[in-house]
Amino acid sequence: MFDGLLDMFGPEEFIRLQQKGQIEVAPLAYMRGRTLEKSFVILDEAQNTTVEQLKMFLTRLGDRSKMVINGDVTQIDLPPHVKSGLIDAQRVLANVSDIESVTFTEDDVVRHDLVAAIIHAYEEDTKKKDRGWKIMEITINYSDEQFYSEELETLILRVLSKGAELQNVAEDAELSLLICDADTIHELNKTYRGVDAPTDVLSFALNEGEEEDGMEEEKVLGDIIINLYRAVEQAEEFGHSKEREMAYLSVHGFLHILGYDHYDPEEKRKMRKKEEEILGACGMERIVTEGKLENDGE
Repeated sequence: MFDGLLDMFGPEEFIRLQQKGQIEVAPLAYMRGRTLEKSFVILDEAQNTTVEQLKMFLTRLGDRSKMVINGDVTQIDLPPHVKSGLIDAQRVLANVSDIESVTFTEDDVVRHDLVAAIIHAYEEDTKKKDRGWKIMEITINYSDEQFYSEELETLILRVLSKGAELQNVAEDAELSLLICDADTIHELNKTYRGVDAPTDVLSFALNEGEEEDGMEEEKVLGDIIINLYRAVEQAEEFGHSKEREMAYLSVHGFLHILGYDHYDPEEKRKMRKKEEEILGACGMERIVTEGKLENDGE
C-alpha cells in the first residue's frame, strides 16, 4: 500500500498530504469506535483479518464514504482453526446490494512480468491437485480450548490426510476427531462400550455393523475420541513427544473407523503394518522399546 501511494503522489507530496490529514495510514486496531465519513477507505491484506475484525471494520463506514477491501485468499497467514474474515464476508455479503466483488487474475498483475508467470504456475498446480486426489474433510474439536495447539492440530491433519490418501478414502469423506480429558472418554467408554474406565482412544464408525444405504451415509466416516492425558502418559512411557503419541493414536483410531482391528494375531499384524506405513510416510517410524513395539496394547 505504501509503495502504491508513494508512486502515485511522490514522497514529498505524500508526506504533505499526511501532515494535512488528507491521507491517513493506520493499523486495523485503530478503527474500533470510529466512524469514517467523507472518506475513501482502503483495507489491504484483508485475507488475514478474522471474521470479527472485518465485521468491525466494515461497520465503520460513514456518510458519503466508500470502502475497498483488498486481499489474496491464496496467501492467508492465519492459524488453521481461524476463519479468514475476507472469505467469510464474500459468503455473508454476496446478496447485499451496493456491495460488489471483483476478482483479479494474472492479467491484472502490474509488477514484473515474471510475477504473472509465477501466479499462473501456482494456479495450474492447484488445478492439477483439484483434478487429482483431495484430502477428506477433517474436523478437530476440543473438550477444553486449552487443549488446542497449532503444532498438534497440523500434525494430526497431516497424518490423517496421508492415511486417507494411502487408504484411497473418497475425497468427499468426512471425519470428526475430539481431543478430550480422561473423564470425558471414561464416560463415553462406559456408555457405549460398557467399560467403566478411561482409555487412550475410541473410534465410532458411522456404518459399523450396518448395511450401507447410500452415498450420503458413506461420506461421514465416523468419530475418533482421543484422551490427551493418556497420550501424555504414554508419550513419557515410550520416550517420545506428546505430538508423536497423538499422531499414532489418530492413525490407530482412523484405521478402526475403516474396519481394521487387533483382536486376533492376523488382524493385529495387518493393522500394525498399516499404522507403520502411514506413520512412515509422514517420517515417523514406530519405535521398538525393550523388545516390544510402542503402543502394542489397546
